[in-house]
Amino acid sequence: MMTLTDNGKDWLARNAGVNNCFASSGVSYKDLEGNSHTGSTTDVAAMLVVAALLGYPYTTKEIVNGKTYDDFKSANGDYDLEIDDVGTVYEEQEKTPPYCAAVATPTPTPTPTPTVTPTPSPTPTPVPNAEVCAYVESAGKGNLTWNHVLALRYEYLGLTDLAESKRQAIPEDKRPASIPSPISWEQYLGVRYYYLELYSIGDAKLGCGWSE
Repeated sequence: MMTLTDNGKDWLARNAGVNNCFASSGVSYKDLEGNSHTGSTTDVAAMLVVAALLGYPYTTKEIVNGKTYDDFKSANGDYDLEIDDVGTVYEEQEKTPPYCAAVATPTPTPTPTPTVTPTPSPTPTPVPNAEVCAYVESAGKGNLTWNHVLALRYEYLGLTDLAESKRQAIPEDKRPASIPSPISWEQYLGVRYYYLELYSIGDAKLGCGWSE
């Protein structure tokens, strides 16, 4: 069931888009651990769905443009964002032109306090996508568990022991022999999209061929 309203789409375009339009890149957002990323409007929609699935307190955590899932839900007529809605966002994002919201009259915003940006540490080179594909193939299409996703998320965050505990919690007949490491945020997103059965978007991230 799709529950994304026009007001909800406008909210995404204004808060999770570029120039009030859905965008395939250039959107800054945060994951539920507070880490910053840059991706697409679809990536933000998927993060909102995960927040909804996990419930409070994740629905109150900042995700994009200083706003939370609860902020989105209020704009969406108090309807929750569903998994099918993420596919709709992706379709609207990939159109030429993409979905755009009517330009609202801007309200004055306070001048932000300058912050010192720390020098980023070198990012390790992620494993080839083929290794991540082998990880998901251990379960097979349609059989990924939430622990498959959590194991990768914790591995991405460097929480190796916690990641291994989630791998061990996967039923033996679906359990991968190991967790690929290091992985990129895009690779983690690909597995999460596969779990949500949004195979074409997952293939765009990983190319495992599950949308065929």
